[in-house]
Amino acid sequence: MKRIVKLNFVLFILVFILSFATKSYAVASGTLVLEPNKDNYKKGEEIVVDVKISNFESTRGINVIAAYLKYDDDNLTYKEMIGKNGWSNPTVNTENGKFVTTHSSFDTSCDLLFQIIFEAKTDKASDVDIMLNNIQVSDGNGEYDLDNASIVVKIADSSTPQNPTDPDPDNPDPDDPDPDNPDSDNPNPNNPDNPNNPDDNKGDDNSGSGNNGSGNNAGSNNNNQNQSPNVDTNKQNQENDNLANKILPHTGTGKSILLGVIVALIISIIIFFRRFQILDKITKK
Repeated sequence: MKRIVKLNFVLFILVFILSFATKSYAVASGTLVLEPNKDNYKKGEEIVVDVKISNFESTRGINVIAAYLKYDDDNLTYKEMIGKNGWSNPTVNTENGKFVTTHSSFDTSCDLLFQIIFEAKTDKASDVDIMLNNIQVSDGNGEYDLDNASIVVKIADSSTPQNPTDPDPDNPDPDDPDPDNPDSDNPNPNNPDNPNNPDDNKGDDNSGSGNNGSGNNAGSNNNNQNQSPNVDTNKQNQENDNLANKILPHTGTGKSILLGVIVALIISIIIFFRRFQILDKITKK
């Protein structure tokens, strides 16, 4: 009778351990969505793209997002990313577009994650692609891949047209008898302030030569100042990549440890049960 009770106890422990081992959170899933704040843009206007996850499913929520930003840099100028609803401002590697953002706890809704800010820099009508590739999210237990996301923003033609009310575009002022020489009443156009004294123009030539020298010196100083930010940018990009690798967990590490503990417990229970059988036989003898 005692043997049956102890055997049932051992089986109960095994069932409990196995049920604990198979328990896990639901896999995070959903579709990353990019939404621009307008349908059309003109040169110089700011483009704001909202980043969300639709049809999001996860029991625990997510706290890390990593991806690669791709866009047409001939028509767009990247400005910044701004985290929303508890998400940090994404840190971006400007060389390859890789970025990572973290949440202060766990986001279970993912209504608005962050915003990407651009500026339109072309004045010609264009359809411009913005993409997020290699998207990964994490719930602290593992990493999950999401499908790539992309949108097309439209930039309208903002070039200046000719004035259709002008009857003669070659001669915009019909009352001017000589459009090639708008100041025909002045016999000395080189010195409109004092037409009778041409010697007053000599001082202007001297001041011009002096300005050219100072301009060259300023240009060389600007070149020297622009060299150091490149070194700082490369260093920052390397730090951003290292940060992304540290934050994202490695899938499977926690499960391997748990399985090892389970195997050790099962072996210990088997050894205990075997020793109990031996002792029971000795006692009967």
